[in-house]
Amino acid sequence: NVGPCNSNSGVLLLIDSGACLSVCPRAWCSWLPTRSATSSPQAVTATGKPLTFYGIRTVPCATWANAQLNLEFYVADVTQPSVAVADLQARKILPDFGEHPALIYGKERLPLVKRGRLHYLPVQVSWREKEQEEIQVNAILEPGKIKLFEYCCADDSLLAQWFLNHNQ
Repeated sequence: NVGPCNSNSGVLLLIDSGACLSVCPRAWCSWLPTRSATSSPQAVTATGKPLTFYGIRTVPCATWANAQLNLEFYVADVTQPSVAVADLQARKILPDFGEHPALIYGKERLPLVKRGRLHYLPVQVSWREKEQEEIQVNAILEPGKIKLFEYCCADDSLLAQWFLNHNQ
């Protein structure tokens, strides 16, 4: 499961080495614009059913290593967002699925979370419009105060697992 796009909590994006393109559900980050695709990809699900596409959505994300990424997804009838390794490689972001899984982005290592045999990139989706509103409200209500927010999750969640794996 991934977190909702409109929350400040972390989102885990599946890194899919077998996918032909990056996809996301229609409802995920629906406040971001969806632009028309110049051509519709001929992709199918694992069961062979053709995927229906609704356009392309660019999602601004910050990784837990503070790298800023604008990830492009084809909006489709899928249940969770996934990032195709082929799309990452086209942007010179290389996966390392070794002992300490990460994406290599320039000189940076962006840690991945491993659950079973799957790898996920933990990110925080940037919701610029909401963040600007909150900053303005907080500045008016409590000028000069820093607010810290704590998020909780189940012991067996992917986020909790990442913290445990990284001695956090």
